[in-house]
Amino acid sequence: MARHLLHVGFPKCGSTYLKAWCHAHPQIGFSYSGLQGISHVNELGSPKQIKYDLRVTSCEAMATPYSEQDFDEERDNEQEFCNTLLGRRQAIAENCASLFPEAEVLILTRAWPALARSSYSQYLRMPNIGQKLIGYDDYCRLFEFTSFSAVWDVSELINIWKSVFGSN
Repeated sequence: MARHLLHVGFPKCGSTYLKAWCHAHPQIGFSYSGLQGISHVNELGSPKQIKYDLRVTSCEAMATPYSEQDFDEERDNEQEFCNTLLGRRQAIAENCASLFPEAEVLILTRAWPALARSSYSQYLRMPNIGQKLIGYDDYCRLFEFTSFSAVWDVSELINIWKSVFGSN
């Protein structure tokens, strides 16, 4: 039986590169939109099922399970959003453990200064940003005081996955 790797990658931390590498490698079962290298259930019925040494499931939403709508909504309570995000992360980890109990977990992160610069450049490319444009220093302060901080809380994410899958 092939080993299974769950890649839990933060945006702007090399996830796209890792996915492309996995997709190109002939001994790794990987699909951009599926689980364990299977993109559609019909593939399970194929008489020529390919045997892989490793199967990979990779999705940034396992690290950052939010939508842009989450940030567009006006909230009276930032803590409510943080709790919702943490609840989604916990549910994703628990469901993955239920589906793939023997999987190994890889969490990709990035040091704060580089992450902030890369994230800000992504922010500037977002559609309709002209109405809400803020400078880099103000953008970085958002991470300290608002729901943005919960999105990028690496320690909390690692603790969730460790509590579900163990330290190894």
